[in-house]
Amino acid sequence: MVEIIPYSDDREAEALALMMKCIREVKKRKFDPTYDKDMLDLAAFYDIREESALFLAQNRRKEIVGTLGLKSEGIIDENKTGMLKRLYVQPGFRGESWYPLLNAVTAHVKNNKFERIRFVTRARFGQAFRFIQAIAPRFGLKTADIQDGEICTIDVKGTFAKTLATLM
Repeated sequence: MVEIIPYSDDREAEALALMMKCIREVKKRKFDPTYDKDMLDLAAFYDIREESALFLAQNRRKEIVGTLGLKSEGIIDENKTGMLKRLYVQPGFRGESWYPLLNAVTAHVKNNKFERIRFVTRARFGQAFRFIQAIAPRFGLKTADIQDGEICTIDVKGTFAKTLATLM
């Protein structure tokens, strides 16, 4: 059983440790400030005044076992848009933590009147990629709609559109 809590500065070291561990294990690389700018200052990047949020999953012993962020991207194509970031869950907690983290972000999106959520899909992320494919029907998508290396956009109302940009 996990509990979802909002990010707080007193949990920063734990959250960063989990993120760095998952970067090494899943992405097969070390922390790189070029790609991981948000990790240099989590409080500033996920600033609640900008309606961004970072959620943490903690186990019964109050250890951080998962993270999921939503970064406000402002208005894109006349729609209030947020980007899902840092979906990291410790092995052993992946099944039970992903859905509560996603539910917390979904509630935040609705409460803050976001109209679109964007995310990047990468097949090399293994279980996270399969999780995104598995939740696709929740957003009116088909598993086949989630392709490797794409920036995908979900209208909060449930319609799906892929951006023209495809990552290399």
